[in-house]
Amino acid sequence: MKRARTIQTNTTAAELSSAVPPVEALPRPSRVHLSFQQRLWFLLRLAGGSEACHIQIGLQLRGEADEAVLRPALDGLEARHEVLRSTFGLEDGEPFQRVRPTDAGLRLKRDDLRAAADVEVVLKALMSHETQHVVFDLEAGPLIRGWLLRVAMYDHVPLITMHHMVSDRWSRKVLVRELSELYAAAREGRADRLARLVVQYTDHAFWRRRWLTGQVVESQAEYWLRILGPAPAALTLPPNWPRPAQQEFSGRYFEFVLHEPLTTQLKALSRFHGTTLFVALLAGWALMLARPSGQDELVIGTSTTSRMRSESEGLIGFFGNTLALRMDLSGDPTLETLLQRVDATALGG
Repeated sequence: MKRARTIQTNTTAAELSSAVPPVEALPRPSRVHLSFQQRLWFLLRLAGGSEACHIQIGLQLRGEADEAVLRPALDGLEARHEVLRSTFGLEDGEPFQRVRPTDAGLRLKRDDLRAAADVEVVLKALMSHETQHVVFDLEAGPLIRGWLLRVAMYDHVPLITMHHMVSDRWSRKVLVRELSELYAAAREGRADRLARLVVQYTDHAFWRRRWLTGQVVESQAEYWLRILGPAPAALTLPPNWPRPAQQEFSGRYFEFVLHEPLTTQLKALSRFHGTTLFVALLAGWALMLARPSGQDELVIGTSTTSRMRSESEGLIGFFGNTLALRMDLSGDPTLETLLQRVDATALGG
């Protein structure tokens, strides 16, 4: 076994947060280059498809759905968030984003499923087809579309599908909250009560590129090269299937529930060692992968949001990132030592 070693960081989370300048709506250049989206844009170009990057929101609307109310609510949402009107081009080898006018309008189609023999089966099939086979054109747009499905006399399913380039998991909550308010306001004939957006996602993208330059980006790159440079390239599990040359998304997933007594114990364990439930679960997952593989080092990917400033909390957009966390289980560590290592690695990332 390798000698145990501690992964250290140069900057604490508190120090990094205090060093991040506020997001401001500054004059933009004629071409706004991508922010977090550039990584995803590159991966999409590499893979040649985008079906795995579709985000779908299915809502339930009881009562008589008034399309004359729903359409302006959707249009108001798109007008409020520039990113929902964004498309992406390429100039001199660099991707950039452009924004359509506020009166572009959101695409909405309508279908009635009441005549179907099994409405639930048909609805699930349509939702699956919409997210897996109806592609988006990043250059032509739009990158958000709506579908109003009538499933009963007074029961409708408004279906919103977005591309990941303009949205993320956090954005789903923002969209549902704001669309609900815009729909209610339109139906009641009043002004909506949504707070004015001080900045747009485009401002955030421009701000981030201005901030991540020079010494800041050099220190970030140095950290990840130091942490991930000697990390293993893959996890070897017995039996291991041959990896395809191009990643596919045909796998399945398994769901299980941690019941209340076990969850209570895990939370107590986390508190006792001064860490979080996430770190405890991450350590357990690392240990479970390390034992059958025979590896004392492995890299686990975890999703995170990069909304580092309060200005970005109410924005729809792609702020997601994937942290590659290098787990060190060398030296047969005790539980306390393992939790300390995982905690330091997660906070460092």
